[in-house]
Amino acid sequence: MKTRIIAMLILSALSIQCAKKTDIIQDNINYAEKQLAYLIEASEEGDTLRIPSTFKAGQIEFVPTDDWVSGFFAGTLWYMYELTGNEYYAEQAQKHTEILHEIQFLKWHHDVGFMVYDSYGNGYRLKNIEGYDTVLVNTAKSLATR
Repeated sequence: MKTRIIAMLILSALSIQCAKKTDIIQDNINYAEKQLAYLIEASEEGDTLRIPSTFKAGQIEFVPTDDWVSGFFAGTLWYMYELTGNEYYAEQAQKHTEILHEIQFLKWHHDVGFMVYDSYGNGYRLKNIEGYDTVLVNTAKSLATR
């Protein structure tokens, strides 16, 4: 009898812990979605779509397309799409990916793999978007010239 009671107490405690972990995970996803909404809005201000990189001194810093972290924001959007299944993130990811189109031809930059795989690579992996494979191959060819 004592063994059953102990087993039931342990199982109850474990189920409570699992429920708490689930809440923590969902809370973090919700927080990330709020942060991404803020960054998406900021990236679309003005005439040109911009690439957010970091937050310093109370301001979002943006980078040009040839910066080594330029593909990370699009990649983050692709990962949020993968996590949530929300097509809105896929649409935003595609938009933020395709502004990087010209970096496939960069031959002076050793970080084009970061720039392109996070963006085009995840887009190709998750949505098999036509032409993304060509960008990946062209980037590899450009990188191979170094």
